[in-house]
Amino acid sequence: MRRSREREHAGGKVMQPASLCHAIDTFRGVLSALNSEAVTSLRAKKMKSLLLCLTSCLLAYGAGEELDLKEKKGVLVLQQSQLPNIKSFAVWDGNLQKSLSAFTLCYRIKIYYYRPEVTVFSYIDTQFKKIRTDHNRRGVQVIVNAHGFRIQTNIITPLMHWAAFCFALDATDGFYAIYFNGEKWEPQVHQNDSESTVSAPDFTPTSTKLMGVDGTIVLGQDQDAPAAVYDATQSFSGEVADVNVWSRVLSGAEMAASTSCEGRPQGDVLAWDAASWTLGEDAAKTSLPLEETCDVLPLPYYLFTEELKFSDASSLCQAFGGELATPRSPEEQEAIFNLASQNGNVCTSDGGALTWLGIGDGAEEGVWRTNKDKTKITYRNWAQSQPNGGTVENCAVMEGSIFKGRWSDQSCRKSFKECAMCSLAMPVLLRFRGICDANLYDDRFVLAGKRNGKPYFRGYYRSQLFFAADGRWRLENIMMNNTYAHMVDDESDSIPIGTSKWIFSHGFCGEQAGVAQSLTLSQCAKNKEFTCDDGTCIPINQVCDRREQCTDMSDELDCSTVFRPRGYQSTLPPPSGNMSSPLPVYLNLTLRYWSES
Repeated sequence: MRRSREREHAGGKVMQPASLCHAIDTFRGVLSALNSEAVTSLRAKKMKSLLLCLTSCLLAYGAGEELDLKEKKGVLVLQQSQLPNIKSFAVWDGNLQKSLSAFTLCYRIKIYYYRPEVTVFSYIDTQFKKIRTDHNRRGVQVIVNAHGFRIQTNIITPLMHWAAFCFALDATDGFYAIYFNGEKWEPQVHQNDSESTVSAPDFTPTSTKLMGVDGTIVLGQDQDAPAAVYDATQSFSGEVADVNVWSRVLSGAEMAASTSCEGRPQGDVLAWDAASWTLGEDAAKTSLPLEETCDVLPLPYYLFTEELKFSDASSLCQAFGGELATPRSPEEQEAIFNLASQNGNVCTSDGGALTWLGIGDGAEEGVWRTNKDKTKITYRNWAQSQPNGGTVENCAVMEGSIFKGRWSDQSCRKSFKECAMCSLAMPVLLRFRGICDANLYDDRFVLAGKRNGKPYFRGYYRSQLFFAADGRWRLENIMMNNTYAHMVDDESDSIPIGTSKWIFSHGFCGEQAGVAQSLTLSQCAKNKEFTCDDGTCIPINQVCDRREQCTDMSDELDCSTVFRPRGYQSTLPPPSGNMSSPLPVYLNLTLRYWSES
């Protein structure tokens, strides 16, 4: 169950820790008074403990007001064109009332495209002291240039999906904290990408203020002068909501609550709901329901609405790094059924089967196991009198509206076709192998929803891949007109995962325009796995081993045979590169055992 949904109530409402400022400040005032004197009596100690507990409870469970997730709240859209430029920005019309030695900044964002640097929040004063948050693809970083302080995290802000952040800094004691989607970031080095780095330096305490009253706050651009001197390569393209700034360090409970949408507390320096902004040309204000901007932890399911035989549906999920979904609890059953039902008119026309399930009893009749790891299922939701197909029906489906999501067994034969609900690790990251010029087309993509009823893929910087209105898959550069490619001989039910032929509108990779070229869209591990033509993965050392591991047998295609040349002698070593010197021989010795006796 997602954190942001843990305390949902009927009607889509959760308890909101709104209107907490007065209560929390009151408690803090009493605590401050207690701390200013020697707390010696047991009663005073108990009072202090009680106040701390009450404060935590208020932060965690709200002050009795309700947050309506259906309610729409303001959202700023920056770079609506999705093109990098310096004309898109939002300048805060307010002013700081006092200089700040400590502050907390919170917001939620949805990034359309990465830039080399992605500036969301930028502060600068007349002395050119700067604070900036950057969400580039290698990780989030916070820069405080006047203090020579930079935090480089391994938090990857996903493309095309909402994410929530809080940043807290206190110059007086060198404290800092970062919260992401309800969890505190711990500065531990963990790399999923060879280009990623993590830097969590000490923040040296100082009496110098972090923010002054002469400062300017801008969203979407890095300021090199107050509200001026922007750089398009450091700009933000996307949506931003609930930007709030406090004049203190929020507690961990407050930041966790804010970044998991368990409330919408407003800042005492910058309060989102009351704030006024001056927008640039390529920016606009809109409103979205909170259930959308608060959806920071997506369900790990994706429905492919193409009706496929069971083996193809299973391979498709594997090609995207997952498996056919199988509910393991009533909560997962409800989530999968609701998602599948949204496309019920596509996957079924008569209330029949909605989607394949990732279980079977082909190995042992009546013993249902998951297809991936062969473990016995413990949760079941069979319809009445099901399963009833004996050895003839060894697959299973989730039924539609007639049986309200209950399960039935079904034959795995090719004549039966259903939609595929995949359980995937979100976000799904893919590489487009064969792209020889990354300045024209991205070689990294993310599965980013649907367009025209088919999967939509968003490139990191400048590309998109989608099923176009003309019935063909199209790869295009959004920054250059007439720069695109389309997939060859693709049928309406095909998906461009794995290896496909593409024709470009221009010369590409040494070929002229109109010449078909092979490209491979894959999530397989680089240098460790081989991508079969259908997109599934096998270990790289199983390629060309005279055994067919890919279901489409593509791992044994184009395998060359090594022939010994005439005159070859196995006892004759190869010649030295330098004919005047002998061939060097190197000895590698591995010591496996050592005895002290």
